[in-house]
Amino acid sequence: MTTEFDDVAAFCAGRGKDAKTREIKRRRRHWLQEMAPRGLKVVLAIEPRPPRFIDFGGERVSRDELTLLADGLVVGLLEYVPIEETLYPVEGRGYLFIDCLWVMRPYVGRGVGRALMDGVIRHARGNDSGVATVAWRGADPADDWSYMPAAFFRSFGFDAVDEEGDRVLMAVSYGTRGKPALVPPRPFEYDGVTFLCHPSCPASLWAAETVRGIPGPVETGNVKIVEVEGREGSKRYGALFGVCVEGRVTVNRLAFASDVEDGLKRRESDRSTDGVDP
Repeated sequence: MTTEFDDVAAFCAGRGKDAKTREIKRRRRHWLQEMAPRGLKVVLAIEPRPPRFIDFGGERVSRDELTLLADGLVVGLLEYVPIEETLYPVEGRGYLFIDCLWVMRPYVGRGVGRALMDGVIRHARGNDSGVATVAWRGADPADDWSYMPAAFFRSFGFDAVDEEGDRVLMAVSYGTRGKPALVPPRPFEYDGVTFLCHPSCPASLWAAETVRGIPGPVETGNVKIVEVEGREGSKRYGALFGVCVEGRVTVNRLAFASDVEDGLKRRESDRSTDGVDP
């Protein structure tokens, strides 16, 4: 079902009532409202009769602590937009682009992702267009999250049309001509580690908060947090999220504090090898 953006923001940002959660939720809702006239669609998967407690790998969480709507529990989300409007660094025309597909871990493997995909595919078929997304074929960045797996999209007939590292641009056409392409990462000048995040994504904003909590590097200027603004911003870096070491993208996906710590180690190692004091 297509839902109100308040419900989407609650699912993405969390149900906390502290000031930081409220601010991240506000930013998410504002971006959704701004993008709606440009073709953004967000669909939520609803479990109509959820159990009282949900098992997250041995941890029992009350359904009341999650995003519970009048018609059930939100267990998944799919967000898509015309490819000409996506913030991801891609070029193309005539495709619907999946910005995000997320399924609550206890519901993975139960057909939630497939049901969400069926909706966007019906939309594309009805308009003789296609569907594209940036998928991932590397190790998942978090233990409890399957991150946009390329194999999942391949099961719907998507083909890899471009790639860079573990990023794979995948697409399936139902009538549109041409293929989309990745905008490659571009080096820039900064003698440190850059954490790229985007204000449309609560997971990215929460990760930025964790990065700010790493002792030392942010205060000393060795780590800079940059919010990538708009399509021009993502094309400037060739990344919407990620980590850059000395101006070069080393992680080109939704990144976390552990990626920043790895970037700092890499920077120190490179400088030691070059005979420069870190």
